[in-house]
Amino acid sequence: METINDRFKMIRKDSGLSQDMFSKKIKITKTSISKIESGINNPSDRTIALVCSEFGISEEWIRTGNGPKTLATSGTLLGQLQQKYDMSDLELRIIKSYLELPAESRKKFEEFIVKLTEEQKEQAANPDSELQPVSPDENDEELRYENYIKNILSSA
Repeated sequence: METINDRFKMIRKDSGLSQDMFSKKIKITKTSISKIESGINNPSDRTIALVCSEFGISEEWIRTGNGPKTLATSGTLLGQLQQKYDMSDLELRIIKSYLELPAESRKKFEEFIVKLTEEQKEQAANPDSELQPVSPDENDEELRYENYIKNILSSA
């Protein structure tokens, strides 16, 4: 049977955060997270409230496992977008992560997406052409961003 401790761990893992990063977001120690996830301790009411607020989780779900996991967040702009475009929680996290990037990183990401889109259009227009292999270069900024995006998507 799933416990509050299991659900707590699920929230952290679904968020793609280490125990250390998760603990910083909700302002408790990494040791406390470890003890909660292992079932040694249960989260306090304050900790539950912080998790619900920070991650948009239903308090009823975290305490009992009943009801929807996430809150209807239509009161926020991102919540409205999620509802309007029927976005998954992963899609919402991707958009939120993008918006939290520094402006310079967002610009690099935009350039990467534009280039990727152009390459896809070119491939669609010339389906018989072969893609040119790219040799990895540790100093290649585009390659670093591509790997960064792949890491974000694979950890979500």
